[in-house]
Amino acid sequence: MRSTQQPSCRGRLKPLEALLQTRFHPCPPGGLWSSKAAGPCTVMEEDNIPYVVDNKVGTFESKPKKIAQIVSDWFGPKRDELEAMAVRAKAMGRPKATFRIVEDLAGLIDEAAAKQKAASQLKLQAA
Repeated sequence: MRSTQQPSCRGRLKPLEALLQTRFHPCPPGGLWSSKAAGPCTVMEEDNIPYVVDNKVGTFESKPKKIAQIVSDWFGPKRDELEAMAVRAKAMGRPKATFRIVEDLAGLIDEAAAKQKAASQLKLQAA
């Protein structure tokens, strides 16, 4: 069984991680793609419905009884459908997407800090 705990950031990414954890994310960074990388089908929140349904990697239903029936069918008579969705989902997965996004954001932070430092040095030289 895989651990569902997300790896923690280290070093210069720690402040960014703390900032992101203070905000509500309907789908956590990498949540949808992590799901795809693992290969499970997905029952997802409203903002991702078209993506999930159009790519045939999951479904959406708002009525609890129908949701229960869908899930029950996936583990019963529609097991083949579940397996086909899992194969499509895994093929779409980008397991390192979250790390690439965080690295890009950290790079932007470093770039902004370097520009701010350069601007401060110019002000000191001008004074």
